[in-house]
Parts: sequence; C-alpha cells; structure tokens
Amino acid sequence: MIKNVSVENCHAVFGEKECTYQSVLDDFPKAKFIGIMTFNISTKEQSHLLKALKNACLNGTDAIIITNIPKRFLSYFKPYHAKIAKEMINKYKEKLNPENYGMRLSPYFTFSNHAKVIMTDNIVYWGSGNFSDESSRNIECGTISTDRNLIKYLKGSFFPEVKAKSVSYYKYNIAVAIANMEDLIPACKDARNTLFEAAFESWADYDTNFEEIWVYRRYENGVTNKFLKGFMEFFSQFEDALSVIDDVIDEYCEFDEMPRPVKLLQE
Repeated sequence: MIKNVSVENCHAVFGEKECTYQSVLDDFPKAKFIGIMTFNISTKEQSHLLKALKNACLNGTDAIIITNIPKRFLSYFKPYHAKIAKEMINKYKEKLNPENYGMRLSPYFTFSNHAKVIMTDNIVYWGSGNFSDESSRNIECGTISTDRNLIKYLKGSFFPEVKAKSVSYYKYNIAVAIANMEDLIPACKDARNTLFEAAFESWADYDTNFEEIWVYRRYENGVTNKFLKGFMEFFSQFEDALSVIDDVIDEYCEFDEMPRPVKLLQE
C-alpha cells in the first residue's frame, strides 16, 4: 500500500563527508520525541549519533528506533556467515540497550526495513542516509521538512504501522533466540551426518550390480543409548530459543495477519 502525503516547508540536502541531517540532530536536545528508521547503525565504540540520541533520552526525550539487521539472511552458505550475523545481533543489542538510554528508547527490528527517516517532533529528514556514523563518509542526499502535517503523520501513523510489523529487540530476548537458531542450522546438518554414518554402511554385491549403496547397519550399529543421550544433551541447549519463539508465535496467533518476522520464526 502506498500512502501519498503532500509536503510543504521542505528543502533538499546533498552532502559528502558530512551529516546531511545535522539540522535534525541539532534539534535532539530540545525535542520531546525522536523517531529513527534506519537500515543500520554504527557499531563502533564511540558513535557520535548514538551519543546524541543517548544524551537526549537521558534528558527526558522519548525515542523509538527501528532497524534492519545487516548480514542476517534466511539461509547461509557457510556457518561462518551465521556466526557473523549472530555477532551483529549481539552488537545491536548492546548498542541499543534501553538501560543505557534511561529506559526512554524503544528499539525494534524488522527484516524488511530499508527506509531512512530521522525526525523529532519539530523537524524531519528522509533520504539515503542511515543513522550511522559511517554514512557521513558517503555521498548522501535527502529532504528536510518542518511541515507539521507530515510530522504528525509520521509520528502518529507511519512509525506505529512499521512498529506493528516489527519485533522488539528486548521482548522475549528474541534477537538472542534468532542467533541461537542460526547456530542450530549448521549443527543440525552435522548431527544428521553423524547419525547417518552411525546407522548406515556402504554395501555392494551381485544384487546391486556392484554399485555402492548405503544400507542400515544391522550389526555393530552406532546408534546406541549413549549415542542418543549425547544427541539429546546437545540439542537441549537450544530449548530456550525454541521456547522464546513459541511464546512469540502464541502471542500473535490470534491476529488476523502475523507480522512477517513472526511468520519467519514460525517457519
């Protein structure tokens, strides 16, 4: 669905090696509300942007930030990529912990977000720039506006609509659950191979025309009670992640339509 909004009192901004939405940042100290929609954030130790957001929140400003999770995909070609995604989720959780923002920051993520909107209750930027210090190194462009109707729409409709399709970083500790599940995928593949090698053996004779096939190992089978007990102990470490996902799905099961991130978890 496309929403058309007429906008007044706006101007275009273009920049390289500087923050194109600096005028919005300058308004952070006197804002009552800050809304940020970004594909990514900076994970470096000292982030100028996150510091500005933190200072505003500690001074009494309520804020919401909605991000995507870079490097996170539905499937991975190698376990290494899943490991990188897990590390990124943990970094985002660390950087966006509401406790560091006086519990005035509400962080959410949605896998479908690619929008960049940075606003207060007085001024708004939308364009190509992410809420990331690294973005200032790029050639970026966008639009700055003080249009009251636009700000009212973004704060009262657009952000709530995207939030409804998003998941909290901290509710149910869901980001950690996703990271654990990503670890489970390659682990399942390894476990399957281990089980197969324990239960089957190669065989070739006249009946198979001496072509090698795999048959169930009737004697000296490796699938012993000890073997299965080890399997159960290994997979038990993922029970918490599965429990978290069950809780999320149960909460949304009565909705007419589940948010897409929840559907992905269900799958």
